[in-house]
Amino acid sequence: MTALSTQHELKQDIIWIATATIILGIILKILFPLSSITEIAKLVGSVLWLFALPGYCIMLPWRKEIELKERIVVGMLAAAGLFAIASYYLGIIGLHIKYHTILFPIIIVLASIILINSKKFMKHAQG
Repeated sequence: MTALSTQHELKQDIIWIATATIILGIILKILFPLSSITEIAKLVGSVLWLFALPGYCIMLPWRKEIELKERIVVGMLAAAGLFAIASYYLGIIGLHIKYHTILFPIIIVLASIILINSKKFMKHAQG
């Protein structure tokens, strides 16, 4: 698979995730009519930032084997589990909990990018 088709697949995934996020926001606004748009946006944005984005990045190596919807669901569950475990250990280390929601997604996304790129590098080096 070429780099161009991989970029195209990633763009398609991002479009689908953005569309699903907007649809989720609309559904939540219909279900909770007394809530403001700002509150709904905060809720949807936090779920996207804390669980969907890290979960998507965690599941990127399986993008050829598993469909996007399944990767998002499984990835969100994996991200939630990792977030719980990481928060526990970061709390033991002494990092205040207010920083966990900022650091965790960044660390997971960066670690996923590094692992994916190193996997490609190792495959290229061996082949």
